[in-house]
Amino acid sequence: MNTIEDAGNLPDDRLLTSQEAARYLGVSRQTVYSLHNAGHFPAVEISPGRTNWRLSDLRDYIGTRTRRVRTG
Repeated sequence: MNTIEDAGNLPDDRLLTSQEAARYLGVSRQTVYSLHNAGHFPAVEISPGRTNWRLSDLRDYIGTRTRRVRTG
């Protein structure tokens, strides 16, 4: 995944690396871990010391953080 736009074409069950998750959310890798530790979304432990993030969980998180703005 090179850009956020690329994520729109990926399946929900796609696992993202910490770097990809950070790019998708527009935050640092440290913030991804901080958000996870605060309970905002789960992690998938691939092996000891290797954590990935399910795209559907990140999409759900963004959905809870998005507000609609009224116009007019």
